[in-house]
Amino acid sequence: MTEMHSESGDWDQNAPPVGFKMDVLIGALAKEAIKRLLSESGYVVNDFDPLINSLQQIIRSPLGKSETTQKVFSKPDLLVRDPERQDLESVEVKYRNRPASSFGFSAADMLKYLAYWRESIVVAVTPSERVFYAQVVGNLEDKIETNDDPEFLDVNLRESFIPLEVMFPKCNKPLTESYRTVIRRMPQLREDGPHSNN
Repeated sequence: MTEMHSESGDWDQNAPPVGFKMDVLIGALAKEAIKRLLSESGYVVNDFDPLINSLQQIIRSPLGKSETTQKVFSKPDLLVRDPERQDLESVEVKYRNRPASSFGFSAADMLKYLAYWRESIVVAVTPSERVFYAQVVGNLEDKIETNDDPEFLDVNLRESFIPLEVMFPKCNKPLTESYRTVIRRMPQLREDGPHSNN
């Protein structure tokens, strides 16, 4: 059987639809955790989704379309504003239930981010070690362009990323630790999830 790399980062063989649904839910929870952590630490955080989702539903596919259309379809998750500096950062959140030493990104996604959102910040969330890591997409250019795996880009977060609280220094330490505790429990959420489509 062919191994499948699920959205949560588990290596499963022919994962059933319910597993995929749980992966989507867990990914959404990780995004929400980052959104709340940054918001509660003093950043102003908004989703990219409301306007762009309606456009995506109308256009349906970016294939063969303009560079602008392709950029819109590869949008990051969040727009983060520092109210003191009055500056903006775009943020893409990725969760994987993988070790920090081997965090598997989608190779195709990373190529799109490099092409259209190289100034964006990728926040990698894993239940292991520091839990929250961050890096500017452009700083990963060499790894992305020299990757010879057409499906996945495995990155050692300890070597190639920095702690989230270094990238976003307003992050409150007790809050960050409380959200780390939540993320560390997420693998159990998938194990305890529903096992049928009923």
